[in-house]
Amino acid sequence: MEEPKYKRPTKSEQTSCTWCRIGLLVFVLVLAITGPVWAFTIASCTSTRPCRIGQMLTFVEAECAEGGGARSEELLHGDICTLVCDDPNKRPTIPALQCIDGNASDAEMVQCVVPQVATGQVDATPTLASNAITEGEPRLVCAEAQYFVCEAAPGATSILIQLRRQTKAKCDQIFAECRILNSAFTFQEYLQSPAALAYEADPNNRTKMDAAMEDPGTCTLGCFVELFTSEQLANLQNEIQVASAEASGAFQMPEGQYSTTNYCGDNPGPACVRVQGLCDISQDGDFYKHPVCVSGQAQWSKIDGSMRIRYDGDERNGQAGKWLLETDVLDLLSSGYGSEVGRQPTFNPMPTLGSTIWNLKCRYPSNNGLGTYYIQYRTKILELVSCTCDSLIDCNGRGEAVGSKENGPNCVCECSPDRAGDSCEIPLCQVPGVMNSRQPACLEGNWIMPNGVCTPSCQEGYQSNHPSFTCTEDGAYLLPLGFTCDPIWVNQAPVDEFGNTPDAYEEATTTTPLECTDFDCVFHGTATGNRRADDSCECICDAGYTGPQCRSIIGDCLAPLHRNIPNSALSTCEEGSRPTMVCTARCAEMYYPVPATLDCQGTQLVPDKFRCFGGPSTEIQWCEITQIFSLIFSGLAFLGLLVACYTFQRNKARSFQNYLHHDKLVEGVSDVHGNYNVVRMTNGTEYHSKLPDHILAHDPREPPKDEASQSDEYENVSTFAPEQGLPSLQDDGTYTPDPRPSVGGLPGQVEQEVALALTAGPGLRKGAEAGGPWWGGVIVRNIVGRPELDGSHGWVLDYSHETGLYELDLEDVEILKMVPESSLEDVELAAETPAIMAAPGPQALDTNWLVNMRDLENKVEANRQERYKQFVPWHLLPLASEQAREETERNAKIKAALQETAPIRADLEGRLRMGLRTGDAEMLREAIAETYELLKQPYLAIAPPASLSSLKRVLETAESRLEQFDTIKESRQRAEDYAERVRTGRAADWKMTSAELLRHVADCNPGRVEAGLKAQLPVFLRTSEMRFTILHDACRDACLDEPGSEKAQNRVEVVRLLCEARANKNAVDMKDRTPLDYALEVGGPSTRRHPSVRALRKLGLRTALEAALEMRGESIEEWNGGMGDPQRVSKGDEVVVNIHEYP
Repeated sequence: MEEPKYKRPTKSEQTSCTWCRIGLLVFVLVLAITGPVWAFTIASCTSTRPCRIGQMLTFVEAECAEGGGARSEELLHGDICTLVCDDPNKRPTIPALQCIDGNASDAEMVQCVVPQVATGQVDATPTLASNAITEGEPRLVCAEAQYFVCEAAPGATSILIQLRRQTKAKCDQIFAECRILNSAFTFQEYLQSPAALAYEADPNNRTKMDAAMEDPGTCTLGCFVELFTSEQLANLQNEIQVASAEASGAFQMPEGQYSTTNYCGDNPGPACVRVQGLCDISQDGDFYKHPVCVSGQAQWSKIDGSMRIRYDGDERNGQAGKWLLETDVLDLLSSGYGSEVGRQPTFNPMPTLGSTIWNLKCRYPSNNGLGTYYIQYRTKILELVSCTCDSLIDCNGRGEAVGSKENGPNCVCECSPDRAGDSCEIPLCQVPGVMNSRQPACLEGNWIMPNGVCTPSCQEGYQSNHPSFTCTEDGAYLLPLGFTCDPIWVNQAPVDEFGNTPDAYEEATTTTPLECTDFDCVFHGTATGNRRADDSCECICDAGYTGPQCRSIIGDCLAPLHRNIPNSALSTCEEGSRPTMVCTARCAEMYYPVPATLDCQGTQLVPDKFRCFGGPSTEIQWCEITQIFSLIFSGLAFLGLLVACYTFQRNKARSFQNYLHHDKLVEGVSDVHGNYNVVRMTNGTEYHSKLPDHILAHDPREPPKDEASQSDEYENVSTFAPEQGLPSLQDDGTYTPDPRPSVGGLPGQVEQEVALALTAGPGLRKGAEAGGPWWGGVIVRNIVGRPELDGSHGWVLDYSHETGLYELDLEDVEILKMVPESSLEDVELAAETPAIMAAPGPQALDTNWLVNMRDLENKVEANRQERYKQFVPWHLLPLASEQAREETERNAKIKAALQETAPIRADLEGRLRMGLRTGDAEMLREAIAETYELLKQPYLAIAPPASLSSLKRVLETAESRLEQFDTIKESRQRAEDYAERVRTGRAADWKMTSAELLRHVADCNPGRVEAGLKAQLPVFLRTSEMRFTILHDACRDACLDEPGSEKAQNRVEVVRLLCEARANKNAVDMKDRTPLDYALEVGGPSTRRHPSVRALRKLGLRTALEAALEMRGESIEEWNGGMGDPQRVSKGDEVVVNIHEYP
């Protein structure tokens, strides 16, 4: 039975299967590369590992409020632990911990600290610097403070500038300017004055408005210094380790030998050492030097002997450090041990003072109710400094320290009024000022101790709204809030002749409650007549007020902008964009605000904005980053594989057609790879290609130069052979020229049979094949750089298949290496091949022509000079020689001038550079002038540019900088001149308001008034109370000024300016008083002959009567004529007083 034949797959089927395999390979590679990344992403984002917090809580001395034991040892994913410190006097730095994927949030920040107590000598209260500026012109203070240095202690704030009577906008402007000039300014505070707060409470009160404009508030600018960093802590630790290693063997004592007690008054060391930073704050304090030594070294102890610092002379116990801090000492005169509190890891004869590291044994009471305690070993930084009687430390900055500690605890605190105690540590409650009360409002005085009672003291006819008030523990305020003295309403009944009221003849009845009036609503609302459960009156508040008794002012503030507060919510206030009372801060998810609320005071939030802290945990951020990275990495891997597959895909199959070449048939046979690498001739031998792949891929032949490309016969042929013929290699190994032109159309890897044969090995045959032991004889042609070897005979010694170069032995000359085949010719082939058919070799590169050309040029130039000398007229020869001599002399003088002025030029250039470096304009100006004067010298002016290039370059730079400086200086001078013109009234003040103009008129400042009038400010305004005009304010105190004084002259000048501005000279107020009447009324009858009155009359000011008579065309004399007393005339029931008197 015939077996079935196997059917080979077609080419398309092979291609389809190949692409399927490539696609599968791409998928497997992408999965292999990105699979671990995706697995890690999923594991990192979905892990729910527990958090072990037991050791951490033990270290910080805290536990979870949700429960102790296991609940404080481990938290599950998502659980929250509310922290509670073991010491009731301490508070945790963060309120709670949350477990997220095995990590407790902010665990590294957890500590139990005493609230509101700074470590060491740190006091966050801003203090006034020694060189602080507290007065002066606001425009000059920043220039004066540009070289100030921050004097604050680490963690504290220092005030550098504090100016009163400044607005908030002006304070912000000063702070921005000072920040530009001095980067030390990092603190700003603005406090409104009581007058400004009173004006905000009653914006319609003109008097309060004037007071608020006179003193808007206080602007405070300063700086602060950060506490020491973790790097500083590490440096201290390293320094202590080095010192301990160096001194470890300095004080070795034999075992069992101890020093005896002796007098230590002469031993080195401070008389008193202050220790701060112990686990128990109550143990901090002053340690005084004891007169008796222990272990041969000085010791320091507290006055009560409860604790001491001493040198541990025991070799066995002092391995961890020689200086010991202990308590419960039984005898200060012995070297016995008490309860160890800590050791300093040093072995020096003196304890290391300053901020140093101590190994402490911290004892904390247990919560088992048995009175026991547990010990926790901690390493902390303690501060050991010399004691001083310092107000900031001994009196907590709340009083003045008086005395000294050199001979004992002789430092006493004189506390400020709001503090009490030995160290001024007790805050007192200040008794507020209460209307209708006595001074002070409490019988106990102006200050009440914490938990103390204030007994109200109201004036007669008034009583307190509460029988007593209690001061809070922190001394912040008195409880209950709202201390007032209300009037006692008593109905005054008529009294008869016996002194009895009608109630005396009637039976007693229940007293009727008093009726609610607008007084109960502080005149900021209307009383409804009803009372609440607490017996307070119900009020309907007016616009702008709120609260039970309409005491609170409704503000109109703008919520902070979202773009100004990083990580805040889109709506920064829960109350909306315009809060009226308070703004409850809102932050983005996972953030919390500090502070939580902002108070609305008028139109300003206090503080003006908040900050958002917190944010997503590290695990969440890492998860998001990993997810993004996995997606990007997977996409890049996929794209990279696609590009690789497209780049390395198989080339498109070529098509080839057999053709006749003269009398032979040329066929293309495919090899095993599908490429046309074999050419077989008819009835001939197959010549297989042995060229390397990188040569097969490149076709070095020239483009076709015949008409073969125009024929349809060669449309599938990719390349063509060159026109010239190539020698062919016969079967016997000899070369014969081929007269026929080469034919294009062969595949790109094969050109002709001879090309295939020549690339298989060296073109020159071995001597053994030619009948000799050596390689064949050759003739050298066209050796680059060796034209003398052209035509020399030699023998081939070796051939390199890697480089394709030969090694030759020339006859009686030398051995040449690295000779290309193109420069060699076979002796036999040269004898048989005509010269016209010899293969053209590369052109030799000869560089000798360049040298020859230069020699020829030199000869030509010499001949030209010789001809010039021959043909120059004889009468011009002396002139030419004279010019050459002058040229030589000028060059010599230029060189001498350059050498002579070299030190001066170096000095000028140095001064120019120094002036540029330091910004000294005067130095630059002088140096530039001297430099120009120097360059004006005759021979320096014509010197070569290269010799003065450095000086001229620095000179041009200095001129440019000086020009910039002068321009800026002129600009500033123009601004100052303009400000001075505005101040003196020579220019208009376009920023002045009508209120400021009124204030300048009242202050009799003619310059500022003239500046405001030039700015076209109106002069026809009136006050809302008495309908005063601007001239009323100007003339009010005219009769009170000292005659002939500067103020009196300024006042008259102000009135003149207002009159020229067309102010109404004789306008009347609500009482029909002209400005002159108002001035005479304020001054009194005795001031009618005041010089200012005569000056005002000259300006056209009249009394109301005089103005009326002038309007009617009458005079005072005519009106008073024939009517009796010229000074007093009775007219009906009206008495008219004539105060018109002539000078």
